[in-house]
Amino acid sequence: MAEERTIEQLNQWDKSAVDWLYDRFYRVLVLYAVNIIGNEEAQDVVQDVFLRLVQLAPQFESHASLKAYLYNATHNKAISLIRQRNRNEGHVVNIEDAKEGEFDKADEDTEDVYHKEEVYQHLFESIDRLPQRQREVFLLAMKGKRNAEIAEQLGIAVNTVKVMKRRGFATLRKDLSPDSLILLLTII
Repeated sequence: MAEERTIEQLNQWDKSAVDWLYDRFYRVLVLYAVNIIGNEEAQDVVQDVFLRLVQLAPQFESHASLKAYLYNATHNKAISLIRQRNRNEGHVVNIEDAKEGEFDKADEDTEDVYHKEEVYQHLFESIDRLPQRQREVFLLAMKGKRNAEIAEQLGIAVNTVKVMKRRGFATLRKDLSPDSLILLLTII
């Protein structure tokens, strides 16, 4: 993972600051958006958030205010997309009903959101340290691919996928906190 940046460095909005923000937050925000709107449009939502962020180039007082901005912007963009989808389909749906569920983050306090972000970040850092093929298998599994689909996409046998998952889990079990391990098992 890239070295930490000071808020002053980030507020300069140069290419290295934008790259660092993208590397640090993109995957975590996509998972956050998935929990609100589902897989199909989550990446688009986060890309729109980053594009708007770079266009506006706001100045932040702290890392906490930056994180709050990113999560709020992702949440608002996802809810806006739900509203737009409902208008296009001619439905009148209560947005609160659309967001209810086990993974609803709108009502969580800030500390819970930051804790979850840290858990996601730790999970991805650990996966990034896996050997390349194991990492590829895990990332595809996290996208909801089945063993047969992973095998076909990577051009390997289904049994090889299973072995790579088993070995990867063994490695990750040693490295991950209990929260991160539970998250991984939930996602896969």
